Amino acid sequence: MQLRVYRADGDPWTTATDLMPVIAESSQHASDTYWFQGFGWLSPSDIAGKDGKDLLTACAREPQRP
Repeated sequence: MQLRVYRADGDPWTTATDLMPVIAESSQHASDTYWFQGFGWLSPSDIAGKDGKDLLTACAREPQRP
């Protein structure tokens, strides 16, 4: 099972994400952790530490490009 978000014009906004690890493993992790493809299960502080550096959350500003 995969999830992908599309823009209103039909263009993809995200890459496809495999949801099978979330379904299979969610009961083994704390309720305040979240699964990120390529990163695994992260706590809110893990997410905050990576946001804008290693990953972009939906609310993050896009970093300046060189």
